[in-house]
Amino acid sequence: MTPFTVTLLRHGDTPLSGLLIGRHSDPAPTPAAAEQLAATLQRLHQRQPITRLAASPLLRCRQPAQAFAQAHGLAVSVDADLAELDFGRWEGADPQALPDDWASQCQDEAGGPPDGERITAFRQRCAHAWTRHSAGLGDAAGEHLLLLTHGGVISALLAELMAMPWPVARRVAVARGGLVQLSCYPPQPAWLLALEGAP
Repeated sequence: MTPFTVTLLRHGDTPLSGLLIGRHSDPAPTPAAAEQLAATLQRLHQRQPITRLAASPLLRCRQPAQAFAQAHGLAVSVDADLAELDFGRWEGADPQALPDDWASQCQDEAGGPPDGERITAFRQRCAHAWTRHSAGLGDAAGEHLLLLTHGGVISALLAELMAMPWPVARRVAVARGGLVQLSCYPPQPAWLLALEGAP
């Protein structure tokens, strides 16, 4: 096995940016965000060709991924397990209007949003997605998996890949349109290569 690169790319802005938009909110990216993500994907591909691509089915991720895949002759795997956390009664809410401890509830592995997804179940489905999309990677040199997904999913994958406690992973801030890039050599924890904000 040889090390392979994994890029976790967060979607860009939508008309609902600033609200809690989770698994059941499906706004498209703004035109500016779509343009910015296209440029980011192109830059990443030029730096190291993307050899495998997967995305959340939500429009803010799926549309940019499919546009890039079509332009470069790549297949894109659309995976519901890469969708954002189900925020339950908090879906679409302004965080300023939520209880003061709302973020702590999402950091509690035994908890989760009211009537929403339990954090343990969310982390399990993200881990299942990782297992599927990373299968066979490392058999050839230069492989690069890109997952276009959401902030919560990126936190879950960082915890999984870097052997990082969940509350710590939640505190790694990846801005909309930003990314984390890792070097993976299982079963060792991943190495952090880059943490970048939106250009």
